[in-house]
Amino acid sequence: MKIFEKLSAYPEKLGKFKYPILVLLLGVLLLLMPKGSKEVRTEPPVRQERSEADNLDIQEELLSQLLSKMEGAGQVEVMLSIRTGVQTIYQTDSKTQSDTQEGSASTRQDTTTVLHGIGSGVASPVVRQKEAPVYQGAVILCQGAENSNVRLALVQAVASITGLRTDQITVIKMG
Repeated sequence: MKIFEKLSAYPEKLGKFKYPILVLLLGVLLLLMPKGSKEVRTEPPVRQERSEADNLDIQEELLSQLLSKMEGAGQVEVMLSIRTGVQTIYQTDSKTQSDTQEGSASTRQDTTTVLHGIGSGVASPVVRQKEAPVYQGAVILCQGAENSNVRLALVQAVASITGLRTDQITVIKMG
């Protein structure tokens, strides 16, 4: 019981400072307590987009596989060239301000990109639209290129997929 008597005497000795000291001790105690789990908090995973070269390689490979399944085509290899890659258009807000002064008027337009918060103070721009790449030309190497019907079918297939005109597509016999 001596310990209890000693502890109960401390508040009387501290006088008017007993509450601030008690709050300080509780704060220190809370800081020293373990935080629970040792999980490291990370940002939400951001979907990484492939580079344009990777996307072009994948597109060429898929096109080659598709065209090689055509009757009479045999083995096919495709090379595409692009004029512009994938373009991302972000959402913007526009503000127009008009100033009128003695006899003259001026208009100023400010645009800002709209951001979307994803937590922890991190914001990303809002994507309004993604535009597909614009192709410049295509070369097709094909085992069955000596057959005019196969060449025509290859050109039409590549034109429909890429949006190229037929004069931008060349079919060559694979040697």
